[in-house]
Amino acid sequence: YPKGGSVLHTLRKQLGDAAFYSGLKLYLHTWQHTPVESAQLRRAFTEATGINAEQFWAQWFEKPGHPVLDYSWTYGDGKVKLTVKQLQDTSDGTPVYNINAKVGLMGSDGKVTLAPVHLTKTDETFEIPATAPAAVVLDPEHDFLREIPTLHWSAAELPVILKFSPNAPDRAEAMKQLLANPTDENIKLITEAIAADKDPIQPAFRQVSPLGALAKPELRNFWLSQLDHLNFDRQNQAAQALAKLPADPATTAKFQSLVNDKAPINVVVTAINALATWDKAGNADLFKKAQGIPDRRGRIKKAAEAALRPAS
Repeated sequence: YPKGGSVLHTLRKQLGDAAFYSGLKLYLHTWQHTPVESAQLRRAFTEATGINAEQFWAQWFEKPGHPVLDYSWTYGDGKVKLTVKQLQDTSDGTPVYNINAKVGLMGSDGKVTLAPVHLTKTDETFEIPATAPAAVVLDPEHDFLREIPTLHWSAAELPVILKFSPNAPDRAEAMKQLLANPTDENIKLITEAIAADKDPIQPAFRQVSPLGALAKPELRNFWLSQLDHLNFDRQNQAAQALAKLPADPATTAKFQSLVNDKAPINVVVTAINALATWDKAGNADLFKKAQGIPDRRGRIKKAAEAALRPAS
C-alpha cells in the first residue's frame, strides 16, 4: 500500500497536477461503484491526457522493487559532473529504471537551479554546465519513489542543504548529520534554521527533539522562544527540551503559566512533569488546580495526580 501511494505521487509529478487530476476524475466517473483493476486506471490516464501510460505502468506497477540510487559529483571546467548508479537487485525482475529526474544545484545565496537528468543505466555520468554550486542534490523535490541509502554530502554542503533544500526530509537529514558533530558552529546553524521555520501546520523540521536531547543550558532562551511557536508539536518538543535542563526561575515561571486550559495538552503534561521533578512540594497547589482542567482523555489529571503522590 505505501508503494502504491508513492508510485501515484511519482505519476502526478511526471504528468503535472492538471493532467493527473483529469485522469483521476475520468477514472472515478467512469468506474464508480464497479470492481476494477489497475488497467482501467492506466487507460483513464491515457485517454484523459493523450500520454501513453504503458511504459510507466510496466516499470512502476507491473514489476517488483524500486530504484536504489547512489550519486556523487565533482566540479571543473564550468561543469558539474554527476555520476548516478542504480544499485537495486534486478535478479527478481526489478528493472533498471527509465526516469526523467532533476538535480538541484544550490548556491550559498539560496538560489536552487533544477537541471534535468534522464536515468536509463546502472552507471552513468552527466555533465551539467553551471557556475560552481555550494551543494548538489539528486531529486531535490522528491519527485519519484526511490531509495538513496548513502548520501555523500560533504561538511561544506550540509549548511546549504539545511537552509535551502526544497524538501523537508533533506533538510532534516542535514540537521541529523550536523548533530553528529555538535560543534558550536553547527548548533548555531541548526538553531537559526529552526527559528526561521515558522509554518504552523507543516514545519520543515518536524523532529527537533534530537537537538533538545543534547541538554545544553546555553540553548535555554532558544527553547523558551520555541514555546511560542504556532505548531503545537514544536511547542511540546521545546517544553521537553527545557525539562531536561536544571530548573531556573524563568523556566519555572513559564511552565507554571502553561498549566492552564488554553495551552496544548501535551505541553501542560510536560510542564507538570517537569515542575514535579524540580519542586514537587512547592507546586502542590498548582497540581491540585490542574486536576480540574478539562481534558477528554484525562492526561492532565493523571499527570497532576502523579505529581501529588508522595515520593516513594
